[in-house]
Amino acid sequence: MSDDLHSYAPFQKVHFLKSCLDLGIDDYIDIYNFHPYIPSCYISTKKYDFYLTNIKNAIDGYLNYYSEIKKPHWISEFGICPLWVKLSLSEIGILYKDLYEFSRQRNIPFFLWTLTDFQDPEYSRFNPETAFGILDFDLNPKESMISFIKSFG
Repeated sequence: MSDDLHSYAPFQKVHFLKSCLDLGIDDYIDIYNFHPYIPSCYISTKKYDFYLTNIKNAIDGYLNYYSEIKKPHWISEFGICPLWVKLSLSEIGILYKDLYEFSRQRNIPFFLWTLTDFQDPEYSRFNPETAFGILDFDLNPKESMISFIKSFG
């Protein structure tokens, strides 16, 4: 799911988790996961600070809205597609590190989508899903991976 508070696509249902909680789903769940994407993760001319602020707000907004849930929350998917954003690959890597640390301060595991770029005949080459990796299709490190690692010091 997304952050469950905003709809960025016609197929997303806002407050889906709230509806499920009202139906008693919590009895059957061990871990809740969410994806704090914002539209600018796909196409944008925004700068680094915009991303950091708005994605942190998406994470905190979700956690605050669902604060009654006492089970773990995970960010099970996150990424920024470098195809149509102004951020450089280096900035994306640093942003991943900053968001990782921000999430860990809240005791939330943080997973990237995806580690590698991929080629899938079901996706057109213009589909951003294929370009989120910090490794290219041949598993060579992209600048986003190099800056991610270097940013830890």
